[in-house]
Amino acid sequence: MASKKQHNFNNGSGGGGGGTGNGFKPLGLSEPVYRGVVRMGFRNPTPVQRKALPVVMSGADSCVMARTGSGKTAAFLIPLMETLLASDEDKSILNTHNRGVRGLVLSPTRELSLQTLRVLQKISHFTDIKSIGIHGGERMEQQFDDLSSKPDVIVATPGRLAHILSEIPDMSLRDCQICILDEADRLLEMGFAQQLREISRSIPERCQKVMLSATMPKILIEFTKGGFMTDPQVIRLDNEVSVSDDLRVSFITCRSLEKDAGLLQIMGAIQDDKDANEGTRTGLTLIFCATRHHVEYVANLLRASGEEATLIYGTLDPEARNKNLSAFRNGKKPIMVVTDVAARGVDIPMCDHVIHYHFPPSPKLFVHRSGRVARAGRIGFCFALVEPDELPYMVDLHLFLGR
Repeated sequence: MASKKQHNFNNGSGGGGGGTGNGFKPLGLSEPVYRGVVRMGFRNPTPVQRKALPVVMSGADSCVMARTGSGKTAAFLIPLMETLLASDEDKSILNTHNRGVRGLVLSPTRELSLQTLRVLQKISHFTDIKSIGIHGGERMEQQFDDLSSKPDVIVATPGRLAHILSEIPDMSLRDCQICILDEADRLLEMGFAQQLREISRSIPERCQKVMLSATMPKILIEFTKGGFMTDPQVIRLDNEVSVSDDLRVSFITCRSLEKDAGLLQIMGAIQDDKDANEGTRTGLTLIFCATRHHVEYVANLLRASGEEATLIYGTLDPEARNKNLSAFRNGKKPIMVVTDVAARGVDIPMCDHVIHYHFPPSPKLFVHRSGRVARAGRIGFCFALVEPDELPYMVDLHLFLGR
């Protein structure tokens, strides 16, 4: 098995910035939001945060081009909180007794929505902002109870929220001040355009609209031009279609029959690296496969070799998906085999390794998959097993990245 290695398991425990100061201080955040940022351990804004925060906090409709792992969640949650806190101080709209939902975040998947809700509840710790989640796969009775508690922010998947809006005639989003579409490209690619239009009709024209997207496909441009946003400001970073500088990449060429042996060899190297860097490496590893059947095959292969592995694919029921994701996050099962349903959005900040068991057919998919590691200053490692008929994809990737 031939190998073209472009990394070594070399140092870099990560961190996200050092020093006694905090780079968020000059951004003019309110005291409770700043304290929440510090509580989260954020020290220095990422490039997308530095560029997007002033624009989004100005109140302008905004489209932020940001890849997964770039810090985009804080880039929209901080302005959301600042908007709500500013309205609390505005006596003309302070009638909190009758006030409805003021902030809305829509995400393409339940996992991403739950993750965003967790971050929001942590970062808003020093405020009185109340947030709830409305997702598919959960009891509607509980969600009705949550809505009756008069939340300030709803973090939701569009299908369930649109259904609830149709079921409760009295429910209104007329007080919404800021509406955020996270992973807007994926929302539309997954067929949520109709639900998004239904929801947007419940939102007042004065409401600020913010979209975050890794790409700008035609369907998203058409949706934006269809009246969802007014003269949006576009925030784009030149490196949003590149991999992180902290990512160490290996391309391993092998015949099809050698792929399983190659995978097990990589897993052995990962274990050796974790043992040699105890305290700085988690060993958490994502393995991407092309189909559900390959996911099950690879997971069984790893278990048979003594590895603690779990799996996630698109048709897995929500309860099993949550259970498996939790076991991966807490390290009980440090290897998770997935289809591309988990390539974007699911937040696993301490993940160290990505393995492409099947090389992705498009360079952008490679970037999205690999964006699960090398985040917030941590060194990450990416391995790609490349069969002979996948070599053209690897060439395309190098041309795309300009290497």
